Amino acid sequence: MSGTFLLLTLVAAILLVNWRVVLVVLLAVLIALVVLGTGALRPNNAEAVGQPGFTSPAVVTQPPTVV
Repeated sequence: MSGTFLLLTLVAAILLVNWRVVLVVLLAVLIALVVLGTGALRPNNAEAVGQPGFTSPAVVTQPPTVV
């Protein structure tokens, strides 16, 4: 997927001579790769186990107590 981003960035840099637009595209691609690479959008990944805010889909509520 990163190859596609790189290819699109190169095409945009070639077609758009305005360096500000190219800079914005490069920055957006870099941010997207960092966010996807660190898993910031996926809080339920394996690295997040034990971290604050982690909620596992396998967690079940307390079983009913027998009185």
